[in-house]
Amino acid sequence: MNWYQEDYPIQNKLDPIGYDWKDKDVIDLGCNIGMVCPYVLKRGAKSYTGVELEARYIEEAKRRYFGETFIQMDVGLFMIERELKENEVVLALGLFHHITNEKVHNIVDNCKGDLIFEVPTGKDVTYTEYRVRDEEWYKALVNNYKDVVVQDSGMPLSKEYPFGRKIFICKGRQDVKS
Repeated sequence: MNWYQEDYPIQNKLDPIGYDWKDKDVIDLGCNIGMVCPYVLKRGAKSYTGVELEARYIEEAKRRYFGETFIQMDVGLFMIERELKENEVVLALGLFHHITNEKVHNIVDNCKGDLIFEVPTGKDVTYTEYRVRDEEWYKALVNNYKDVVVQDSGMPLSKEYPFGRKIFICKGRQDVKS
């Protein structure tokens, strides 16, 4: 079976951001088949937890990366139920355009550590398959981080999918309550 995540290698998205994964606890929201797992662990992450709603993706992730933590659950519910820590980095690669504004805000509001997400950006409201928001919307969403870097994700453009994708690397949450 061909899995979507295999078509766009994780290292093509994450290598260019130069993030230091060493000693981080990584939470991967919308983990798909878990291909981020070996990537971050090989780069020094202390732990990895993948969260995905779709059972078939979780089953494949557990088959591939036996012994690692994969949870089948709605990502919004996970963020409400889990008490996140400042040493945890939350990844949401290709997730936010699948969920409502309210869920996106909930995820960002519940992060205490770094946040890295990849999203399509644009202003073409005629595209209805996903919730495409513009870059300014996302920048306002993460304005409580001291350091926000936005760069192209390297995802190829196509006629069927006319949006570029951006990766936001958000560090230094300023308003975290202990």
